[in-house]
Amino acid sequence: MIILKSQKTELPESIVQEMQAWRDRECLDDVPQSYVDFHADLAKEELKRISSFYGLDVVIMTVNNDGWFDGMNLVTATVRTRTDRYVLLSWHDGNQGFMVQVPCGEQSILTEKDLA
Repeated sequence: MIILKSQKTELPESIVQEMQAWRDRECLDDVPQSYVDFHADLAKEELKRISSFYGLDVVIMTVNNDGWFDGMNLVTATVRTRTDRYVLLSWHDGNQGFMVQVPCGEQSILTEKDLA
């Protein structure tokens, strides 16, 4: 089963307007900090939720630049599962959920199997 929140959280109107202004400037400057903060907060809430539900231990959680040179930062976390496996999770703002890092260096949709 895929792990996602049951419903996406809508951006507050003020952030919607800031994002539109950013797009109108052709995305030449950094993503608005309000957008970054909004998603960092969502990611932290979701990490608490899935950690509690699946019995995960959060080993480390960081907020890092996503590497696209647009000023976007994302939450990444290394968690230890109940079976003592370590899993690297990265927040995805588009689907408002975590992705799992797979051995080839890519990311995949997070499933219950990943957290077993």
